[in-house]
Parts: sequence; structure tokens; C-alpha cells
Amino acid sequence: MNRDSTVYIVEDDHSMRGALALLLEGEGYRTEQYGSAEEFLSAADEPRTGCALVDVRLPGKSGLDLLRTLTEKAAPVQVVMISGHGDIPMAVSAMRAGALHFIEKPFEPAALVGIVSEAVRLAESRPQNTDSIESLRTRFHTLTPREHEILRHVAQGLSSKQIAAELRISPRTVDNHRASIMDKMKATNLSILIRMTMLLGGDRP
Repeated sequence: MNRDSTVYIVEDDHSMRGALALLLEGEGYRTEQYGSAEEFLSAADEPRTGCALVDVRLPGKSGLDLLRTLTEKAAPVQVVMISGHGDIPMAVSAMRAGALHFIEKPFEPAALVGIVSEAVRLAESRPQNTDSIESLRTRFHTLTPREHEILRHVAQGLSSKQIAAELRISPRTVDNHRASIMDKMKATNLSILIRMTMLLGGDRP
């Protein structure tokens, strides 16, 4: 655990913010608390590094809006969405927008700490702005035509089984291509891979 890491808690429920801060500070993390997305975004001009625990339902800009803003800015922060009213479509939207995890209240403290630990580790190892678009584009163009095709389907949120049916190949073949894509792009998880494709924007194979 990196005790210099910061966890940003963006939650409009004051008691929940306090409880999360108490739990995480007890594990050695520094925390910063914000009651809205706007408050978090206006607190600093520079991109944040670390983990952000973001409630889906916030006053003003929603948690998903904040997630999309951070993704567009390529902020070096891993976002974990939390909600008391989560459903599958909302979770899918969050993951496609770049969230590392989507968890529902109430959650087990130990499970949350484990997720935060993973998020902090990934935030510190993920490509930063210096590993920028040019570096991503170079790696992107090492993909084969079939890998480009599969990557487009992955970015749309399709499972290996769905991609296999669409392309008329086996799920195992899809999984092999996905593993190759992750390796070539140096993406440590699917969320980071999707962020990379969003940063690349209009690039096409």
C-alpha cells in the first residue's frame, strides 16, 4: 500500500463521506472529501492522481458526468462508482465510460479497501499524459486488422461470446485476440483499454 496515495470521495451524503474517510484513513490513505462533482473539479486545476470514489447520484453534475469529464481529460485517476440504486444498464454505462468498478451500497469494508488498493496501484502504473496520444497511437497501429476489428467490438461493451457470434469465430479465438490486444496496448485491465480507445478518438485501422 502506498501511504502517499490519496482517495477522493465525491459523495453528497455527509455521513457516508465521513464513514468512508474514517475507513480509508484507518488503512493509511489520505482522503479528500467533496459534496459535488463541481466542487471536486474546481478544487484543483491539475489532473488528480489516485482513486476517486464517486457516487452516481450527485446534485448538479452527476457521477457519470464527472466520470466522463475525467476520462476526456485523461486524468490519471481510477474511478470507482458507488450507488444505492444501481442497476445493470447503469453499471454498463459506467464501465464503458471508464470506471474501474461499480459497487452498490451497502458494501463490505474489506471489499471496498481491496478495490481502492487495486485502483491506486493501477492509477500509479497507467499511462500518463507523457505516455500520450503519440505513444498510444504507435501501439494502436501494431494491432492486426482482426485485432482492430475485435477492439471496436470490445469498446462497444460486447462480450467474447457476442463478438464470436458477430464475427463467426470461436470465443476462444476472441479471447486470444483480446489478450494480444491488451499486451500490445500495455493495458492492465479492460477499463484502461477502453480509455485508451477513447483517447485515440478518430484513429482507424
